[in-house]
Amino acid sequence: MSRTNRRGLLKKGFKLGTLFREAVDERIREDYRVREESEMFRPPGAINETDFLQKCTRCSDCVDACPYSVIFKHFDPDSEKNQTPILSPAIDPCRMCEDMPCIKACETGALVMPENTKDVKIGKVQIMIDGCLTWMDSECGVCIEECPDTMNAIVLDKQGRARVKESACTGCGACEQSCPMGNFAIKVVPIER
Repeated sequence: MSRTNRRGLLKKGFKLGTLFREAVDERIREDYRVREESEMFRPPGAINETDFLQKCTRCSDCVDACPYSVIFKHFDPDSEKNQTPILSPAIDPCRMCEDMPCIKACETGALVMPENTKDVKIGKVQIMIDGCLTWMDSECGVCIEECPDTMNAIVLDKQGRARVKESACTGCGACEQSCPMGNFAIKVVPIER
C-alpha cells in the first residue's frame, strides 16, 4: 500500500471516529437532558406534566408573582420544556405561601388551586439512612427544626431516627437545604403528575 493510500485511509478512519464520538456525545447529552427534566420541580398547583406543557404559555406571571423569587425558568433551547417555570427546592426552598400568589397569577390553568391549600405538593422527601446522622446513632434535628411549623412532616421515631410523615410533607425543600449532610442524608424528589 502506498503512502498516499495509507494517509487517505487514516483520514477516513479519523473522520469515522469523529462522527462516532459526536454521536456518542449527543446520546450522552440527550440521556442527561431526559434525566434532568424528569427531576424537575414545578411550582405549586401544577397540573399533570402533559397538560401543563400544553397550557403553560411561558408568560412568567408565576415567576414574577413569587415573593421569594424561588420560581425561575428552565433554559434548554433543545427541549419542549424550555422557558417553563421550575423550582429547585434543595437550593432555595419553596415557602408554600398561604395565599399561593404563583397559582393566582396563572390565568391559563397550568397551575390550579386545590380546594384545600394543604393538598398542594411539589415533591416528597426521602431520608437516606446511610447518610442521616439520626440513623447513625447521632443526635441531629436540623430538618425537624427547619420543617415549617404548619407541616411537622419530619419526626423522630422511638429510636430517635428521622422519619417522614408523607401526608404532611409538601416537598418544599427546607429540610434538604438546611441539612448538614445535604442530599447524602435527605433528598426532595419531584412527585409524579
